[in-house]
Amino acid sequence: MDANEMRKEHERLEAVLARVCERLAETNRGLARHKGAVVAARREMGENTAKIIRDFDDVVALASYESHVRQAEGGYAAMARERDLLQKLADVPYFGRVDFAEDGLSMEEIYIGIGSFYDPKTYQVFVYDWRSPIASLFYEHDVGPAKYLCPDGEIAGEVGLKRQYKIAAGRMEYMFDADATINDEILARTLAAAADGRLKVIINSIQREQNAIIRNIDGKNLIVFGPAGSGKTSVGLHRLAYLLYHRRESLSPKNVLVISSNYVFSSYISHILPDLGEDEIPQIIFSDILKEFLPRNFAAGDFYAQAERLLAGGDISQMAAICSAEFLTHMEKFFADFRFAATDVVYEDETIITKAELEQDLNENYAHLPFKSRLSRLFEIVRGRIDDYFAINENAIKSSIRKRNAAAFREAGDDVPADFHSELARAKKEGQRALRRGLGAIGVYKRILRGFHKEIYSERLGHIDEKRLYFEDLLAIACIKIHMGEAAFAGHIRHVLVDEAQDFNILQHYILRHMFPQSRFTLLGDINQGLFPALRPDSAALAAIYGAAQTEEMRLTRSYRSTIPINRLAARFIDDSPDYFARDGEPPLLVIDTDFTNAAADLLKSQIFPNAKTICLLTKTAAKARECYNALKSSLPIKIIENEDADLTAGIWVAPAMLAKGLEFDAVIFSDHEKTADSQTDRLLTYLLCTRALHNLAIIAPPENAQKWRDMII
Repeated sequence: MDANEMRKEHERLEAVLARVCERLAETNRGLARHKGAVVAARREMGENTAKIIRDFDDVVALASYESHVRQAEGGYAAMARERDLLQKLADVPYFGRVDFAEDGLSMEEIYIGIGSFYDPKTYQVFVYDWRSPIASLFYEHDVGPAKYLCPDGEIAGEVGLKRQYKIAAGRMEYMFDADATINDEILARTLAAAADGRLKVIINSIQREQNAIIRNIDGKNLIVFGPAGSGKTSVGLHRLAYLLYHRRESLSPKNVLVISSNYVFSSYISHILPDLGEDEIPQIIFSDILKEFLPRNFAAGDFYAQAERLLAGGDISQMAAICSAEFLTHMEKFFADFRFAATDVVYEDETIITKAELEQDLNENYAHLPFKSRLSRLFEIVRGRIDDYFAINENAIKSSIRKRNAAAFREAGDDVPADFHSELARAKKEGQRALRRGLGAIGVYKRILRGFHKEIYSERLGHIDEKRLYFEDLLAIACIKIHMGEAAFAGHIRHVLVDEAQDFNILQHYILRHMFPQSRFTLLGDINQGLFPALRPDSAALAAIYGAAQTEEMRLTRSYRSTIPINRLAARFIDDSPDYFARDGEPPLLVIDTDFTNAAADLLKSQIFPNAKTICLLTKTAAKARECYNALKSSLPIKIIENEDADLTAGIWVAPAMLAKGLEFDAVIFSDHEKTADSQTDRLLTYLLCTRALHNLAIIAPPENAQKWRDMII
C-alpha cells in the first residue's frame, strides 16, 4: 500500500470520526430533551389522573396518559440505543472494507463496522452494518468474481479490493490488503492475545464456515456441532444478533432466550449482544425451568450433583433408562391407554354431573383425542354445566349463602353477588378435581415407572416416598406434567439458543420443545464434550422431538482456541481428530508429583506462565476442586468456581471440569490424580480439560502415569 493510499485512509478515518462525534453530541443533547419529556409526562400523569378509579372516564384518562408516557419513554430508549452505537463507532468506526462493482456499474467502497452510520439528509452511507447483505462480501469472498443475496435477489459483480483495519480509541494502528495468507497471520495475532475473562466479539474475524451458520435464517431449527474452540457459542450469539437485525418487525430481544449450562457461563457471555448493538437477551439455566415442576415439599438433585456422583463411579444405567426415548414412548402409551376414574361433580349434595357421564366422555366419547385434549375438552364441559346449574339456581344459591353467612352479613353488609361468584369459582375448581382424581404427578410417575422398569421402581420408591428425587426423576415428572397440560408455556418466546446441548438428554429436549411451542431452536454442542454417552440422544431421537423436516444440521470442523501442541495432545483422547488452526506454542509441561496441590502451588509461585492473565487449576471433580482451594487460599490469591455464580475475571481460579465447559483460560494446570470408573468418560474428561487452555498447559501426574504422558506429549 503506497503512502498516498495510506494518507487517504487516515483522512477518511478523521472525517468519519468527526461526523460520528458531531452526531454523538447532537444525540446527547436530544437525550437531555427526551429525559425532560419523560419526567414531564410522568408528572402530568400523576397530577391529572385520579388516584382511585371511579368510573369509565377515569379509565380512559389514565390509559391516555399511560400511552403518552410510553411514547416518551420509547423515544428516549431509541435515542439511548443510538447513543450507545455512536459511542462504539467513536472508538472503532469500522474494521473492514470491500470495493465492489455490480455487473455493469462502477466500483463502490463499502466500509464495514459494528453498526450502520449514514448522513440522514443525503443518505450517504459511511459505514455498513456487518449484518447487512452487502457486508457478506467481506466474509465470503476474496478479490475476484463475487455475489451476495439481498431482498431483491442475487447481486453479482467483482470485488476489486479487500482491506482490514485495526482501529482502537479512534486511532489507526495498522491496515492491510487482505488475502488468505495475511488473514491467517492476523487471525493468529488475534488468537494469541491473552484472555480477559469474557467471550470475545468476533465480527472482524468471522471465518467462512462460521459465517454460513450466522447468516442461515431459513426458519428451521439448527443443530450446530463443532469441536472445542471452533467458536460455537460465539457463532450462536452472533447468529442471534443477525436474526434480530433482519427480523426487526417480528423478533425482539424479549422474544429470544439463551439457555446456558450454568450461571458462570451466563456471566461469561452476557455482554456479547449488547456489544453487538442489541439489547440484552434474557438468560436462564435449565434448572430454572425445572423449578416450576418440583412438587411441593419435595427436594431434587440437579445435573451437576448427579454428574459428580457418576464421575465418582456411580451407576449410570438407571439414569440412562429413564432418560431414554424408550421411556418417553412408554409414557405416551400410558396416557394413550389411560382409563380415567372420575367422581361425581356435586354441589351441596346435588349431583351436577355423574361419575358415569364423566367416564363415558373421558374414556369413550373423546378417547380418540390426545390425553391433554381430552382433559381440556372435559374441563370446558364441566365448567359449562356448572355455569348452567348456577344460572338456573341463582336465587336458591344466594339464599343458601345468606343463611351460611348470616352473622357475617349483619356485621359487614350485604355482599351476596361477590360471594355468589366466589362460590361459582369454587364449584368449578371442585369440578376439575373430580376429573383429576388419580392424576397427581407423583402418583402417575410411580405407575409409569413401575410399568416401565420394576427394578428401578423398587429401588427408587423409598426415595420418592421420602420426598427426595434424583435429577432424572424430576425430568420425568416435568414430562408427565407437560403431557397432562399442567405446564405454563412461554408462547412469547420465538427463538431459543441452547449452549452445551450435548449434555441434554432426550427428556430435556422434550421439555424444551413443549415449553417453547412457538419457538425455533439453535442447539450448539460438541459430542466429545458429552461426558456420558449413554445419556446422549441420537440424531433420529432429536429429529422426532424437533421435527426432521423443520431441522437442519451444520458442522464447524476447525478449532481456533489452542496452540498446535495442545491440540495434538487433546486429539489423542477422542476418536475423530478435528482440523485446527496452526498456531505455534510451547509444548505441554509435565510435572511428576504425588501431590497435585503442592505441585500446582509451586508452579504458580514460580510464575511459570508470566503472560497469562487467567490461569485455572482444573480438577475432575468438585470435591477435589474444593480440597485444592482450601489448601491454597491462604498462600495464593485464588478463587473457586463452585457455586455457579462466580463472575469470571482475570486471576487464578480452581474449578471442576463440569463447571469449566465453554470457558477458556490463558493457562491451565490439571490433575491426573483422580480416576473415574469408566475409561471412556475418563478420556472425554481429559479432552475437556486439555481444550480449556489457550496458550499454556501443564499436567501434574503421579509417578505411575509418567510414561503414559511422556509418550503422548510430543
